[in-house]
Amino acid sequence: MQENAQSSRRDGLLPLEQRFTYRFALVASRMGTALAPSHERYGLSVGTWRVLAVIARYEPLSAKELAQRTSTDPFRVTRALTMLAEKGLVSRQADPKDRRRVSLRLTRAGRGVHDEIAATLSEMERSVLVALSAREQAMLHRLLDKLDVRIAACLQEQSWSVQGPPR
Repeated sequence: MQENAQSSRRDGLLPLEQRFTYRFALVASRMGTALAPSHERYGLSVGTWRVLAVIARYEPLSAKELAQRTSTDPFRVTRALTMLAEKGLVSRQADPKDRRRVSLRLTRAGRGVHDEIAATLSEMERSVLVALSAREQAMLHRLLDKLDVRIAACLQEQSWSVQGPPR
């Protein structure tokens, strides 16, 4: 293990443990694991919970807006919406101003499920964030905002290219 970390540094690559994407993924995964019983109680996955939470925050919104706000491809959003509608948690209604557009809203049951899971998540986040001072928490939010803006700019500029493995 030590040898791999040293060879990564020689190659100019960051060791895995120093990659912010890896660290963020670990933190998110651990929080997701802790929250899983709340999701499972209602037959939700992390992805369907995210869809439910975004609808709760921004309703009414279209499926296209939902896909953008969740950074999820439209196919997965449609699948999640179908499942949430079948469970009676989300309603789809034609927009009176534009009949081609469907407005998404939580049902009363959807609001109840959202509020219960959101309360659990808030409590979990509070118990984790006590490790940071109020100033550190504010800084964390500012830094995340800066990274989010930069990532969006890189994606917009299409300045990232994906190359296959070296030959």
